Amino acid sequence: MRRREIIRWLHLLDLKPKKSKGQNFLLSDRVLHRITEALELCPSDTVVEIGAGFGFLTALIAQKVARVYAFEVEPKFHRFWNARLSHFKNITWLMQDFLSYPLSQFPEKSWKLAGNIPYSLTTLILERMVVHRNRIPLSVLMVQKEVAQRITAKEGGRIFGRLSIFLQSFFEVRKVLFVPPTAFYPSPDVHSAVVQFRLREKPLIESPDYELFVRIVKEGFAERRKTIFHNLSRWLGKERAGLLLEKTQIPPKARAEKLPLSSWNRLALFLPESLLGGQGIKNSDKKAENRI
Repeated sequence: MRRREIIRWLHLLDLKPKKSKGQNFLLSDRVLHRITEALELCPSDTVVEIGAGFGFLTALIAQKVARVYAFEVEPKFHRFWNARLSHFKNITWLMQDFLSYPLSQFPEKSWKLAGNIPYSLTTLILERMVVHRNRIPLSVLMVQKEVAQRITAKEGGRIFGRLSIFLQSFFEVRKVLFVPPTAFYPSPDVHSAVVQFRLREKPLIESPDYELFVRIVKEGFAERRKTIFHNLSRWLGKERAGLLLEKTQIPPKARAEKLPLSSWNRLALFLPESLLGGQGIKNSDKKAENRI
């Protein structure tokens, strides 16, 4: 389907694309096929798609797999699906928000994740992917180009940061391709990129306390231009921060973006609740504050 037909259907559906909903529709067949290739689809696969829209990607995926669960919050697309995609019996359309849907309701033990996701919700979607990572062996998502560069950044680089650490700790990440604004209608104000996330057989972070790990990284990057000792001292106090860095053999004057993943692993392992003393971390604080 090309630009003119999309515009015609938008008119028929009385639908004006909204930036707040991330309604920028892919025009490029090449990009759609690259996404399906990166998903490495098999006939027995189940795929969960975020932001199905017109269902262009949905249809390509449905031709190759056993089941597709397609999330879309815009109810007006139903009319298009009924007209063009009703012959696909293996697509379940879910008119719900992926972020609030109880994923435990899916009968399948695992599934692949795909989508041209709303860029305003990228961090929340990635966080949910990490939380449910043991059921998602492979994901392929369209994100803003700058976000993709941060996700795939190399250790020690200028843009290596919290997002890089959280995702690379659990996934092997790679950029599939960059996508220009002209590949969409309407054209977004930013460039985009398709990123593949492959679940690691063994996480690079050994700590069983994911929320504490998130908090450590968050505090470590609290002030990017400051040293790791300064940032951790704001949270733990100078004495505890110094003891932690001594145990983990991390130079106090090092900066967070210069620390390799192995250093963050040691920090997560050597920061038990006992080291926090009476300060502690309340469970309610973890959920409220520990966002990637």
